[in-house]
Amino acid sequence: MFTLLAAGIGAVAPLMANDSNSSPSPTEVSGSSVPTVFRHKWSTFTDEYGGGTRTLTIGKGELHDEILTMEFDSFQEDGKSGIHCSWKGYLTGISESKDALHISRTTRLDGPSRCSNGRATTLTLLPNGKLRRTVDADNTYLDYARH
Repeated sequence: MFTLLAAGIGAVAPLMANDSNSSPSPTEVSGSSVPTVFRHKWSTFTDEYGGGTRTLTIGKGELHDEILTMEFDSFQEDGKSGIHCSWKGYLTGISESKDALHISRTTRLDGPSRCSNGRATTLTLLPNGKLRRTVDADNTYLDYARH
């Protein structure tokens, strides 16, 4: 089974999915609500499957609530729509400094089988105003800009 994960400086590559159903437990938790600064729509472009857009929508919520919706839309070389995938994720922790959110493994909501469930990730606010989504298992990441 494969999952689509960010690699390197913004490329996205299929990597083997972790078969474990457990997410790493965050060691730093301070407060339980998603800080307002995260609660936006974020997007980035990838070269995956001929090019496409990844979008993260982060909403209000407390620990263990579903706060993340993630989408991927690719385009074929002829400009027509390619694949569409969407996933959901749950808040598992907030860093003490409130600049990072820990998200559970994502669960596929729709899309073809190549849109498999993802690994646990950490969402971090960067000094340049972007959001970095880092896969906890291997530290691959992808940076997103706020809409």
